[in-house]
Amino acid sequence: LIIELAILRAFGKRLVWTVHNMVNHDGMFPEIEIWVSRWVARLSHAIVCHSEYAAELAAKMYSADPSRIVVAPHPAWSIYDDTVTRTEARSELGLGECGRVFVFVGRVAPYKGVDELISAFGKIESDSARLLVAGGPVSDSYRMQIESLAEVDDRIHTFLKFVPDDQMQLFIKAADVVVFPFRDILTSGSVLLAMEFGRPCIAPMAGAIPETLPNEQFPLLYEPSDKCGLFEAMMRAMRNDDDLCAIGNANSRQVKDWTWDNLASACISLYQNSQNQVET
Repeated sequence: LIIELAILRAFGKRLVWTVHNMVNHDGMFPEIEIWVSRWVARLSHAIVCHSEYAAELAAKMYSADPSRIVVAPHPAWSIYDDTVTRTEARSELGLGECGRVFVFVGRVAPYKGVDELISAFGKIESDSARLLVAGGPVSDSYRMQIESLAEVDDRIHTFLKFVPDDQMQLFIKAADVVVFPFRDILTSGSVLLAMEFGRPCIAPMAGAIPETLPNEQFPLLYEPSDKCGLFEAMMRAMRNDDDLCAIGNANSRQVKDWTWDNLASACISLYQNSQNQVET
């Protein structure tokens, strides 16, 4: 990869690298990955990051020139249907009569902390509370682990398979709160998806999450180092419907400015500036 990029640069091609994660979530060969990433950063004429936090981290981890780093917020998806009501979504998913519904949706992987979510939900003493876990597991062994944890609590519903585009709205619209118990995160497209649907989010104060969510959302954030943080955030979400509604509305307003057109404009400007850039 490094040789190919060097050849492209030698032939006068401009290289722009978008950084979505600092290292792979599976923790495979991180030292080699960082070494390669430092070379990619050195060869790139510009680097795109989705937050100020990511830009600072890229400059530090990759020894990247800060003057070559551009921040362009990750846009909201704007591709999923939004045609069902909360009541219709819950009926379609077979939830029946229930109270507070917590939902996790997305790739079911260890770094996303789904096992911790199930454990925290189990401490909630409410017969009407529900937890939905929807998404394709990263492996069969992790699928079995999640199924084993969930089967002891009949309030937990699992849909451990890929969620088709036309069904995504069901899981998010059924939720009172969407939960992201990440153990490791930089940029999260799933948080943006929940915001786009006007749903409050429970998440750790890690990576770009505090920068992504509005101030109204902060009561549902927790410190990653706090072992009780996830449970306490879920308990706060159990108490007040008005607060959850206000948080969801604030999330929806915040994400409206993060459009694909705005990202395209930022990228076009970046490419043009890079084309005119004098090599150093």
